[in-house]
Parts: sequence; C-alpha cells; structure tokens
Amino acid sequence: MGIVVAFEAHVRYENRQEYLKLLEKREKFFEELEEIKSVKIYQQTFGGVADSYIELWEMDNMTDLDKFLPKVYRMEGFPELASMIHGLIEPGKLERKIWTLIK
Repeated sequence: MGIVVAFEAHVRYENRQEYLKLLEKREKFFEELEEIKSVKIYQQTFGGVADSYIELWEMDNMTDLDKFLPKVYRMEGFPELASMIHGLIEPGKLERKIWTLIK
C-alpha cells in the first residue's frame, strides 16, 4: 500500500524564486533517506490561485512517514531550512493531506 503526502502552499510572487531554491536545497536532505521514494513539485499554471504549489512525497506506507520525519529533523541544518521554507508560505495557506493508493 503506497501513500502520497501532499502539501499545497501559496507563495507570494516576489518570494517564488527563493522558495524554489530552498526546495532544491531540501532535496539533498531527502536523498539521504530511504523512506521517501520520490518528491514531485507542481506549480499552478491555469485556474485556481496563482503562485500555488503542490508537493507530492511518495512513500511505501505510514510507518515510513513515521520514521522519516524524526530522521530528517535530526539532520544538521534541516530544521532551519524547513523554517525558512515555511516562512515564505502565506500564513494559513498550507494544507497537508495523506493519500493512500488503493489500486
């Protein structure tokens, strides 16, 4: 049973480039951990709210997510990087959801 952790965020236009650079830096942390299988990032291009992003983290199961979060937050520099990323997201404009693969 696979899962996808989905994050939908709205970032101000003027912060867009910095946000994307920080996500690139974050990718290096994720590459070191086996629990996360893939990360995909999409930008809203038509309809909906402009400058919205959706991140999809693919994992095998909820246990992997439970292992992943403490591991990544113990890595030197990651908590600060995560804080900078979250600081660029508009307040109240971050949604987190977990989707489970059924077929």
